[in-house]
Order: sequence, then structure tokens, then C-alpha cells
Amino acid sequence: MLKTFLPWYLRWLFKLPWVVYIALAIWVGSLAYSEYENYLFARLEAEIQSSNDAPTATLLSDWTPQDVTSYGEVHIEGLYFSDLPIGQMEVDGNAYSFVLLADDQGEGVKAVLVVEPDALLRLERYLAAQTTGNNISVAINGQLSRNQTWAADVDAGLARMGVPRAAGILVIEPFMGDRRGSIFARADDAMATTATLAGIAAILALIGGLRLFFGKTDAVKHHAAQVKNRKRATTQAQQPNHKPLPTSKPAEASPWGTFKPQDNPMKPAKAPQPNPKATKPDDVVIPAEPAFESVFPGGGSGFRIKTADEIIRQSFGTLSTLSGAKRDNE
Repeated sequence: MLKTFLPWYLRWLFKLPWVVYIALAIWVGSLAYSEYENYLFARLEAEIQSSNDAPTATLLSDWTPQDVTSYGEVHIEGLYFSDLPIGQMEVDGNAYSFVLLADDQGEGVKAVLVVEPDALLRLERYLAAQTTGNNISVAINGQLSRNQTWAADVDAGLARMGVPRAAGILVIEPFMGDRRGSIFARADDAMATTATLAGIAAILALIGGLRLFFGKTDAVKHHAAQVKNRKRATTQAQQPNHKPLPTSKPAEASPWGTFKPQDNPMKPAKAPQPNPKATKPDDVVIPAEPAFESVFPGGGSGFRIKTADEIIRQSFGTLSTLSGAKRDNE
């Protein structure tokens, strides 16, 4: 449901595997734990800092870096000019306003008090309540900022405003009213970061857990469907087939004539049935063969066995030796 409110190029975040969400949750959770440790350390520092007295107020014209405590707390005295414009700057997407303070010699802007825009009116009232007139001498207790980005943005803002400024301008986050409450409020900022990261880690872990749960549920349903389909297929295979047998179709024409199915060779052939209209054997008339005519000279059959003397006489013109020997003996 949440992804419907996101632009299309961020909806892919809800299509990642569950293990990616769990890994991101662990990573963001580690960042949250690190910020929580910073919060605990900041609370400990705030407890020690608030238990000590505020440092002695120092004129801006006499202030040196040794006048700042180990916790970055300062206490300065300067001149507030209510007629001077309010500076504006933006850091990391956050808007801030800053009020200008001059040193007691009035030689130029020596410090600025940075607050969020919604706290600007409260700061102006706090400064105006300390004295009267246009040139107000005020004492400010606050936290010195060592953020180089803030210092550069303040210099750029003062250059746009065109006001004279001294070298090494102090950037201070003032304590307005309750010092102890302001000190612990700074420590609680670390807790807000911790809570934000912890919430993101919890959401990622929840999404990963839901994707894991529904993924397993879908896998179980898919497996159950496969088992059910296999059982249905097995049951259908075991049931007899009640479909009618295919009926014989008429023989199709072929180039060699009409196809006639052959008889089953395993089936015994039927004995031929007598035709009652056929003629009887006694009634059959056999035609007489023509008279024999010999093609050999003298007639008769040409196929006769010849004697040995005939074969010798036909071949050599003489009788056989057997006949000669017979004559000699006679």
C-alpha cells in the first residue's frame, strides 16, 4: 500500500528479495546503535557540564580561545544593535537565522547568534529584555560552534549584507533561559537521530519478514498444488477408459485401386461352399484330341532307343569290334 504513494522510480525498493531488506535493516540498525552510543555519551557530557557553573563572562574585545570550556561553552558580553538586519543562511537543507553582535568598542561584528527561524522572535525578546536603547549591552551564554560550513555561510551572509566585520567571528548557539535544559536539549538531538534510524531499520526488517513469510506461503501453496495435480493424474491413469473405440472408416482410394483390407492371417479360412447351380461331373463334356501325326520319315515316333551297332555305323561307317570278333570265331 505504501508503494502507491511513492514515485515510480522508487517503487523498485519494494520488489527486492527479503534477504536484501534484512541486510539493510542490520546495517541501518548498526548506525542507529552507533548514534545511541553517541547519545549516551552526549547525555553524560551534558550531566557533567550542567553540574558545573557557567564560565565567567568575557568581553568580545578581550575574548581568546582559552575562554571556551572543554565542552565548548562560552559566556561573552557584546553590543546588540536592534537596527541591524537579520542574517539568513541554509545548511544541508535547513534554514537558520543569525543576529549580529559587535564588541564593546563597536569596531564591527564580532559574533553572531544562530537560531532556527521559529526561535528568532524569542531570541530578540531575550536580548531586548536585558537593557534599553538601540545600543544594548548583553551577556550571552551558549555553545560555540566549530562547524566550518556554518562559519563560511556566515561570512558569505555578512558580505551580502555589507556590514563591517572583525576577523575570526564567533558563531554561537545561545542558551535562552534555562541553561541546564538547553544543554540537555542538545544531547537529545542525538536521540532524535537514533530514533529515526531505529524506525527505518524496523520498517526494513518488517518488510523483509513479510516478504519471507509470504514467499514461504506461496511456495507451500505451489507445492500443494503440484502434489494435488500429481494425485489427480495418477487417479485418472488408474481409471478405465470409457471412450468408444474408433469406428472403421471406408477404404481410401489409392493409385493402385481401391484398398481392400486383408483377412486376418491367424483366422482360419472358410471352406468354399458348393454352388448348387454348378453342373455335375457326369455332365461335363471333354473335347476329343486331334489324331496323332508323325513328323519323322516313315511315320511313327522319333523317340527310339538305338543299338550300339547303329550308333557306330552312323558315326564311323563300320561295325563294332564286337561284331568282327564274333565273325572270326565262326
